[in-house]
Amino acid sequence: MNNGHTKMRIYSIVLKLTKQPKKKDMKQIETSNNPRANKVASYSKAKDVKKNTLLSISKMNPCRNRVIALLEENSSAAFATDSYGKLPLHLACEYGASPAVIRELLHANPKAARERDILGMLPIHRICSSYYTHAKRKLRKNTAKQNMLEVLQILLCAEPESICVEDNDNTCPIEHALNSGIDIYIIKKLQREKGIVLKQISEGSITCWN
Repeated sequence: MNNGHTKMRIYSIVLKLTKQPKKKDMKQIETSNNPRANKVASYSKAKDVKKNTLLSISKMNPCRNRVIALLEENSSAAFATDSYGKLPLHLACEYGASPAVIRELLHANPKAARERDILGMLPIHRICSSYYTHAKRKLRKNTAKQNMLEVLQILLCAEPESICVEDNDNTCPIEHALNSGIDIYIIKKLQREKGIVLKQISEGSITCWN
């Protein structure tokens, strides 16, 4: 019995010594010895980090608290631009972000409402060309319309003259709105606002910085 027990123990030890690594361990070994795999892993990590930047989430209809958290981590994120020269405010205006998010981005970068992207477009151009289209995919049409009106008001309070500014294609915000086929009520609202601003410019109370 003792000899049989001893043989079993020896057999068990031999098995442990010759046991193949688990798939998970093998994967780690392969990765550590494979420069290409390491590069892919690094790229994946970088991609995950990129997904959490203010620029990337600004076009994903983020909640206000998420935007505040990212700005608290890095206040300069509100001044970052993508390869098209767009600030987080441009992207938020383009992709239908909530008025609360627009306020936070503008508060973090007060001059953002008068910043142009690579196409010469201000955030108000982006609102007029795309906001309603994206917002109505996620919200009821009436809610999307109300949000757009509120966002327009926020930007016009910050930079009233922006309603008159043309982009690189000599297209003003109202023309973008007409091309995007948005609600006629919003078009009329923009026309009224432009009329008020043009009057103020002619009276010299404000100056157009186009």
